[in-house]
Amino acid sequence: MKKTYLFIILALLFFAAFAGLYDSLVTGRMGQIVVDGSPGYDSYTGVVRRVTPLVNVSSGDVVYVSTSSGFGYPAVRKADADAGNTMGDLLIMISDATSNGIAPAIEYGSLQLPSLRFTSGGLPVYVSNTSGLITETAPSTAGQIKQIIGYTESKDVLRVKPELRGETVTE
Repeated sequence: MKKTYLFIILALLFFAAFAGLYDSLVTGRMGQIVVDGSPGYDSYTGVVRRVTPLVNVSSGDVVYVSTSSGFGYPAVRKADADAGNTMGDLLIMISDATSNGIAPAIEYGSLQLPSLRFTSGGLPVYVSNTSGLITETAPSTAGQIKQIIGYTESKDVLRVKPELRGETVTE
């Protein structure tokens, strides 16, 4: 009986590693689990996924998973509050990448980049109506999607915690 359980556990671990699930649950650096204190510039702690951008992206850009396969990794495009079909599975790019390159994106956790500056801590951060950007100002034009991507921890640290659904602005 113990051998059966051991075989099942080993089979599940092999399947998880083969399917790439291990890489989607790393923190800090790709392929390693890093437990770090408070983030410093160009640092992140949390759930990181490797993705294939279908357009050129910059560090700090908000992206959504547009298809499940992009050269072995989820394919992503820039999210935009003006286009509801771009507001699915949201992530934030950790580094710059060219179209069809492979790059890390954070799904949940803390992120600190030189390009991120906020008014103060504790505020919601939204997907902007400018493709790929974030904003502290909630979209307010009818038809735009108001979707939180995270919350400010301080003036330069973002807690990435995307809402599962956005709200369409009606007025």
